[in-house]
Amino acid sequence: MSLTAVERPDRRNIWVPSVTPLVNLDAATWKGGFYSSIGRTVICAGTIDIDATNQGQTELTLSLPRRAARIFANAGDLIGVTTPIGGLGFAGVALAEPGSAEAVRLKAYAPSTTAQPHSIVLAYQAE
Repeated sequence: MSLTAVERPDRRNIWVPSVTPLVNLDAATWKGGFYSSIGRTVICAGTIDIDATNQGQTELTLSLPRRAARIFANAGDLIGVTTPIGGLGFAGVALAEPGSAEAVRLKAYAPSTTAQPHSIVLAYQAE
């Protein structure tokens, strides 16, 4: 009997995106994250504090750690999820930023104007 090595991602790096508030945000603070690449597939995960101006829908963009294989034509070209940490708020979505190969749009519901931590996970094909 022989043992086979488990394949590991070829890269694991710190993800520090540029954060651009778009809708209903006083602030959005990146807390930390990482990304791994297996071939051209990039998997990203991180945590962000979302501080809404008012209760309701918020939107922001995050830069991607590696350029996507093509310019996103539609929001559904990349998809991920965001979930509130600690049970406050509702799950949101991460969608491709149409016209870009370098950003993702995060949409999340803020139940209050207090900063709410969210985790985000997404995957896409890189160049």
